[in-house]
Amino acid sequence: GQEDLRQWSSLLSGLREVFVEGPPGATAEGPPCAAEGGHGRPRPSGTPVRVLMAGEVWESETELAERLRREGMAVEVARSLSEALDMHQREASDAIIADACLPDGTGCQLFEQVRGLAPQSARPILLMVGSPSGLLDKIEAIHCGADGYFERPFDLGTLIRRLRHLLESRHPLPPRRGDERHQRRR
Repeated sequence: GQEDLRQWSSLLSGLREVFVEGPPGATAEGPPCAAEGGHGRPRPSGTPVRVLMAGEVWESETELAERLRREGMAVEVARSLSEALDMHQREASDAIIADACLPDGTGCQLFEQVRGLAPQSARPILLMVGSPSGLLDKIEAIHCGADGYFERPFDLGTLIRRLRHLLESRHPLPPRRGDERHQRRR
């Protein structure tokens, strides 16, 4: 009845935020930075963004890791849920990009465990990559805390833009080399 309707409404709002509108406070000019009142932990000057990729390494994921490194991010790759958790516990990641299916679990299990390790303000960005198998996988990803879901084959530029947008909404990032528009905003 009424409670089911409230839950569906809440779920749809979450999906709309993640897939259509972007995070709260985002505008066409870009999201607010921590220095301008954004949320999240401050990034020490000169510290690279740490990205943990978990799951099978497909050709597109190898290219994604290379592009993230060229943007100045530190990228680590874990082959399983347990390896990803160990790596994240040793040194917290700013973002985790996980395969929906891992050899010893799922991307959702990883996200749920990571969410339990730190307060909301210190939680990493969580992006899931999976098969194009329909709306239910996307809903499950959002339900377990993903900030976005990308179907294979995914567009590298779109995933990187979404990641940067989410990261910038939590704390300032260093300007990308050669990106004059980004430098003018600062």
